[in-house]
Amino acid sequence: MANQSNITVFLQGGELESEKIKKVLRDTGNLFFTRHDTENSIHEDASVYLSGKTTLPQVFIGQYPIGSTNDVERLWTSRRFRDILHFFAETPGIDIDAYNAKSLAIGAEDFKFIEHIPKSDGTNSQDPEQWPILHFYKDFFGFWPNTFVYLHHWPEVYKQFVYCHNMPTIQSAKKVLGPAMLCAVAYSTSNAHGCNYCQVHSVATMGDLSMTTIEQLRLSRLEQRDENNPFDEYWVSMADLASMATLNQVPENYLDRLHALAAESGKSSAVVNEEIMSVALVSAAFGFLNVFNDLVGLDIEGGWAMAAEERLQQSFGRHAVNSDQNPSNLDHALPTGGPSIEEMMSKYVEKVKDTPSYCKERVGMLPPWIAAFPKHLQPLHASFYTEVMAPQAQSLLTAEFKHIIAYVSHLEKEHPKLAEAEAYMAHFVSNDQAKTLKRMEHAFAIASQRGGNEKLFSSAEQAALQLAYLSAQMPLITPYRFSEKIVAHFPADTCIELFVVCGMASLTQRFTAIIDWSQETIVEDFFHKHKLERDLEKLRYPLL
Repeated sequence: MANQSNITVFLQGGELESEKIKKVLRDTGNLFFTRHDTENSIHEDASVYLSGKTTLPQVFIGQYPIGSTNDVERLWTSRRFRDILHFFAETPGIDIDAYNAKSLAIGAEDFKFIEHIPKSDGTNSQDPEQWPILHFYKDFFGFWPNTFVYLHHWPEVYKQFVYCHNMPTIQSAKKVLGPAMLCAVAYSTSNAHGCNYCQVHSVATMGDLSMTTIEQLRLSRLEQRDENNPFDEYWVSMADLASMATLNQVPENYLDRLHALAAESGKSSAVVNEEIMSVALVSAAFGFLNVFNDLVGLDIEGGWAMAAEERLQQSFGRHAVNSDQNPSNLDHALPTGGPSIEEMMSKYVEKVKDTPSYCKERVGMLPPWIAAFPKHLQPLHASFYTEVMAPQAQSLLTAEFKHIIAYVSHLEKEHPKLAEAEAYMAHFVSNDQAKTLKRMEHAFAIASQRGGNEKLFSSAEQAALQLAYLSAQMPLITPYRFSEKIVAHFPADTCIELFVVCGMASLTQRFTAIIDWSQETIVEDFFHKHKLERDLEKLRYPLL
């Protein structure tokens, strides 16, 4: 039986990456493996059911998920692939015949959490602190967006997302980059993620201006730019920076390249840095929105969706469109009085007072990415971040576990510095620090279905870890096999809380992909003291 292998590959015959994986496996010395072509619907369902991903190919050793062609190549280069093969040498491969075809189809179905989470109407809010948001979006959008229909389940985070990140970031970026480039950045970062909801918003928010902007950006990327097209190499490269941040693939010297391009037109280094920071902050805002919106599975507002499809052939993707009109949820008279937007921002700044001290009291340190934010935004983001990561009354999500959720997301997106910072904070806020060290050791294994000690986590926590792992995929889907566990364990408001934590992780990832920062000494000392693993390959592909 020399030709037997416990390697299973789900692929699409004739597709480039699927053909490449066969060569890559042969190059690793694995001449034999079980091939399942996804032209067969059972195989297609099985691939999604087992991996939680729609991308192909998907490789497994025994029952252990490896991932894509690129994953196999990297693991082979680092020799981790050989370690995994040896570890699972006696483990049989996947037996498709052992699965029921109907169960696979149901489990692979992309579940929309709007079927579990009711709408929350904030358009008639009695909270004066929410009124400026209603007035702002009535003027800007003409309606209250569907994102808020679900984010509003957590009223304080709804307010802080708007006042502490979205409004100050977007307002500043609009001044620094201009309206057209603001749309281009929002579109580029969302397009790379695959969030069709945010893509539609990016191209439709400013009507003809935003639609023309995306048309011109597309033409410039195809090198079909005319003299009226503002997207020269510098501005296309800025838009590309937003795309690469989403993928965590910003080349090492890319920012130097932007400075070199800008110097040719006499633009100062200070101005370029300000523009780069604006791209990072807008990308961060959409990092939150892309993940939150895709996890919820909300509908796209009809008027904008139809306009974007008609003019730009913009797909709706996995988001439904149930009308050809935008909502009329702000057509009524809105309450007046209450604080202004500026007063609400000042409220949160005053609450924080001293940003380092405020953060150290709550999470043990000033998170290093916050220190890299523009000075005036640091207290705002500190307020927002610590609110999201704090325990909520009657919630199953402890502060320690929220940091572990972010830790899992950061490892999957290959942001080791962020993961290490979250590990330190999880330990700091923990009521059982020795147990937290063990939980961190096993969290990613459970999240990625790569083993781990399940006794360290409740069944609800295991479901949440797997959702955190799914939230870090691109494109992001929520197969019913994984989603049903969330529905079974968490009420609607806790689902929103979980999605917000995943969105916050994505926000910090987009920012960090562009703006580099140094790790805190206290984190370095923590990892050294406890002899914690720092090798990214071993962390992402554990053998426990």
